[in-house]
Amino acid sequence: MLQNTFIRLMRDNTEFQSEEHEKACPIRTAANLCKDFFRNWWRKTVTIDRAKEVEVDGSIYNIR
Repeated sequence: MLQNTFIRLMRDNTEFQSEEHEKACPIRTAANLCKDFFRNWWRKTVTIDRAKEVEVDGSIYNIR
């Protein structure tokens, strides 16, 4: 996350209105990247081969 935050801030090249805004920008950028990461974690694509093995309640079921 730190690296992605730094890269995004370097690409943006925004002029800040005040010192407080300059301090808040990296924090908000990092928070938004974390939100995006965890939001997308639930939407991962699973291949058909991987989907054949499904885990429910700690037990693995093989789907044929």
